Amino acid sequence: MAFRTGPVLTVESLTVRFGGLVALDRVSLQLRPATVTALVGPNGSGKTTLVNAIAGRVTPESGSIRYHGRELTDVPPAARVRLGVTRTFQLVSLCESLSALENVILGGHTLGRAGFLRGSGDDARLTPPP
Repeated sequence: MAFRTGPVLTVESLTVRFGGLVALDRVSLQLRPATVTALVGPNGSGKTTLVNAIAGRVTPESGSIRYHGRELTDVPPAARVRLGVTRTFQLVSLCESLSALENVILGGHTLGRAGFLRGSGDDARLTPPP
């Protein structure tokens, strides 16, 4: 498996407006493999809006979002999930009737090569996006 050195995610000059409110004003960033990136700022600074735009839940007015070089700006959220781009929410709930492993599997359902009820052995392993 080749190690990728270019950016995994590139956001360039992203602008999001809600009516007259400018939530993001030409925001740019790159996420590279094998690094940890933090998104910090005060309440109302646009952190959630940026994450929602990357996930496809908010439509930017202008700018670009690329994942492994592929333009995502007009790609619907469900198609982004199939590519490996999604988001989680701050209020995480566990299914109390499930084991810890079952809760993890539930959260990774989009990464499986086969359904968890049908899959076994190698078919049931979680796999990273290409």
